[in-house]
Amino acid sequence: MASAQVNNLSLSGFGTLGIMSSDSSRYGSRLDISQSDGSFNNHIDYKNSTALGLQLDYSLNNNTHFVFQSVYKNQSHLDLDTTTRLAFVQYSPAANWSLRVGRTAIDLFLLTQFRDVGFGYTWAHAPTEVYGLVPFRHRDGADITYQSKLLGHNLVTSIFAGQSRASIATYDFKTHIDLAEVYGLSFNLNAYNWSLQWRYSNASLNTDNVSYYGLIEGLTAISQIPGFNSIWPNHEITLINLENTNEKIDYISFAGQYDWQRWSYLIEASTLQPKQEIISDTTAAYASVIYHDDNTSYYGVYSVVLSNGINIDNQNVDLAALSNIPGGIDIYEGVEIAFSFYSASQSTLSLGWRWNISSNLALKFQWDHTQIDAHGGAIWLNKELSTSPKASVNTLFSNVSFIF
Repeated sequence: MASAQVNNLSLSGFGTLGIMSSDSSRYGSRLDISQSDGSFNNHIDYKNSTALGLQLDYSLNNNTHFVFQSVYKNQSHLDLDTTTRLAFVQYSPAANWSLRVGRTAIDLFLLTQFRDVGFGYTWAHAPTEVYGLVPFRHRDGADITYQSKLLGHNLVTSIFAGQSRASIATYDFKTHIDLAEVYGLSFNLNAYNWSLQWRYSNASLNTDNVSYYGLIEGLTAISQIPGFNSIWPNHEITLINLENTNEKIDYISFAGQYDWQRWSYLIEASTLQPKQEIISDTTAAYASVIYHDDNTSYYGVYSVVLSNGINIDNQNVDLAALSNIPGGIDIYEGVEIAFSFYSASQSTLSLGWRWNISSNLALKFQWDHTQIDAHGGAIWLNKELSTSPKASVNTLFSNVSFIF
């Protein structure tokens, strides 16, 4: 980002003004699960693709720097906490060492440092299969980074710890979840035209605000009916999963980028591995090829996400017998929603075009064709959570991104 500097203080900024339109009547297109607005039935949505940010950098001396970044991205509640993306002090005792304390970008992705800076990447949006299920943008804590050489190439090693909070939304409600005790490490091996990155994070996911109390109470009550084990086998395990509000999660990702002449190749893959089962084991990946022609770029992306969670349809519940119990089917449908809430299984083929109008202004167009599997539409806004059928959806994106 270009900046206007006064002494040791600099101000810079970025923004994306965008629209999107999706052709599904059931599934509303959005970019991640924090967003409560979406596009249905070819309705044009501008809230999801629009972001505005300002950043202040202040150098106290050659070793100490302060960074503050504020971003507006359709937050439902605007205050200092929800708009602050970065707020940290960085101390570098030597050229190859760096310590940061405060709010930093949560180090999970290839696009970690500029996920909301649309000008910083070629696509009209980051692939939702990899980025859509992770609404977290920042981490409050500390990290230590060390730069060294490996086989003549630059190796950047980081360790970090902290906590985070993010919103999650469905078609009917919006709440928040916390990441407590986040810690991990990352490695970035790079040269002038390529980079390889590996990251590992472990966290406690606190879902206290996603309450399943009514389901737990209802299922506990009807489980006292004689012979209920034959109607709903293993309902005890179902109750344990519903009662657990503190998920331990491992997140592992790998990313690579290679630039050759006018071509760029990018890959990124991740796995989300919960210790319990209310959240699904999830594997996601994308591959992208970009061709650069002077001020224009043409690209394609193929991305996929697969979840291996509990499918209540495979639990051998006797629905005919359950329907004879007052409220039984309602409880069953509620449990089905709970188990599929974080379950995403889909693939997307994307084709797009970017035109760099100037050194700080770009115009982008992109078409996504997505195949959603049954019970796999967690990334989308679903008008009827009790059912999540298979679907094919086309989404168009257009935006202008800029820096200053």
